[in-house]
Amino acid sequence: MSRATDLAYFFDHLTSPDWIEALQEAELFKSPPSVEAEGDYVRYPAWAASRYLARVAPLAPERVFSVIRQLPHSDNPRVHEDIAQAASAMPVELARKLVSQIRHWVETDRHLLLLPTRVVELAGHLARSGASDDAIELARSLLALSVDEDIIGQRIRTRVSDHDFVDLLQDLAEPLIAAAPDAALRLFIDLLDHALSERYTAPPTSSRRFDDASIIWRPDIGDERDAEARFQPILNSLVDAVVRAARATNDVNDVDPFDLLQGARASVFGRIELQLLAGLSNPCAPNLVSRLLVSRSQLSNQTLELEYLRALRSKADQLTPGQGRRLAKWIRIGPLRAGFLAKRFGDEWPGYLAIWQARRLAA
Repeated sequence: MSRATDLAYFFDHLTSPDWIEALQEAELFKSPPSVEAEGDYVRYPAWAASRYLARVAPLAPERVFSVIRQLPHSDNPRVHEDIAQAASAMPVELARKLVSQIRHWVETDRHLLLLPTRVVELAGHLARSGASDDAIELARSLLALSVDEDIIGQRIRTRVSDHDFVDLLQDLAEPLIAAAPDAALRLFIDLLDHALSERYTAPPTSSRRFDDASIIWRPDIGDERDAEARFQPILNSLVDAVVRAARATNDVNDVDPFDLLQGARASVFGRIELQLLAGLSNPCAPNLVSRLLVSRSQLSNQTLELEYLRALRSKADQLTPGQGRRLAKWIRIGPLRAGFLAKRFGDEWPGYLAIWQARRLAA
């Protein structure tokens, strides 16, 4: 039996932190294994010493933290995941000092293995312990999105598989929203808006919202089925997270979620605003009703139709008589660009217009 095998057996059966100093003096924490490349294959050796540190961290967090701070550089995600696990067992004032290093590993490791799961655990620990800013930044690194080309066109990429992304986001959303709903909402808006801007090539200077084809991949914002069961699960899971965080932010009342949503550029956020408005149980600000409902542009926008009519039905009793008359006039006139639409639909235009008007009058 080799010395390495003996050491691994020894560490794997060690449960007391009382050995830490002696092991450190013997320099047994000095040689974390590196990634091993063999032709087309890559091997990530486990390190019994880091597993030991993760195991005893709940018993002696300060001593484990001291050892971790002195560990040599390692490119091995097996070591990194053990350190992240150890950090989750430490008091928050120690754990947060390891966040920067763990974020770096998340952003640079070629294969993350179990590190994402450990990062979710650590982010939850930080959020529940009052370090929500650190938790948000960990989540930002883990959930980062990019867009690249493949044989079928542009594709949204994550650091993990699509399935794992959906699960990780769901697990992260709960503690982040509970601890800091407005910060979580900002994070989810940033992630979704950036991905859509890259995927659908948003105009660089226009202040108007761009079409993100969300009517195709998310026909109904109110449909909160399992994201994995839908087309574009990554985008759908982010929409779900935005909606949940916006509701929680509205309940806190310190920050207006509509202000945050209004700043996003993709068209799906206009639909989310209307869905959120429809679900409000209390009377909402008159300027919000005016901006989102008493607008001919909103009334005419086919992409917004489902959520707009839902919000209009929900908030009809908050319209002033003047606002009601204005909407009725616009409905009678027809949608914006009616002339263009009439040419496009030809003989079918009267029927289309009648249906368009009936839907809005029924609301």
